[in-house]
Amino acid sequence: YYKKVSTYPKMQRDLNFVFDESTQSQDVIIAIMSKQYNNLTDVVPTNIFHHENLGPGKKSIVFNFTFQSNTKTLEDTEVNPVINEIISVVKSGFDGKLRAL
Repeated sequence: YYKKVSTYPKMQRDLNFVFDESTQSQDVIIAIMSKQYNNLTDVVPTNIFHHENLGPGKKSIVFNFTFQSNTKTLEDTEVNPVINEIISVVKSGFDGKLRAL
């Protein structure tokens, strides 16, 4: 299929969440992408980390979020509310806890 290439820059953000070991990154991505957030074009897990400091039966997953508009350069004021909604979806749907990078 054909998709128009945007001439406007991408904005990327990384978020690190701690999950139960059984949580699959693909399930988290599907839940986020199903919300069809404005200008969110891609979600990719970039790192999965296992360590006793996370707690028993826990793992950390870093997701890279790509935002891009076909009509303008995005600003933080447009992306930050979506990031906050994504954090809420991950907390409520997967009991994911935001972790500092």
